[in-house]
Amino acid sequence: MPRESSLTDQIVKALRREGCYVEKVHGSPFGLRGSADLVVCVPMLNEAGKILPGQGRYLRLEVKRPGQALSAIQKARIYAAGDAGGRSGVVRSVADAVNAVHIVRNTQRTESQ
Repeated sequence: MPRESSLTDQIVKALRREGCYVEKVHGSPFGLRGSADLVVCVPMLNEAGKILPGQGRYLRLEVKRPGQALSAIQKARIYAAGDAGGRSGVVRSVADAVNAVHIVRNTQRTESQ
């Protein structure tokens, strides 16, 4: 089973291939406890697959290895982001992360129709 840092690196590469802007959040004594590992800007696409300028959506992702549990503070931050209308979640594989991006894109299409 890959280390969480290795999985995170794989996810970052895959999301960048999807056209996303990705920031990896490094934990430190000065950071906010329970912050997501990745802050992702998902570009919205038109029907032709071209990026719609100024139409990106932010997504915060907590990366966990399969079987690894979220801490209470991580759960609280995910729920708080959702309660505020944000998009946030936990991913355990590259496929989970790419799927999260596709969900954000499909949700936007549904909302705009």
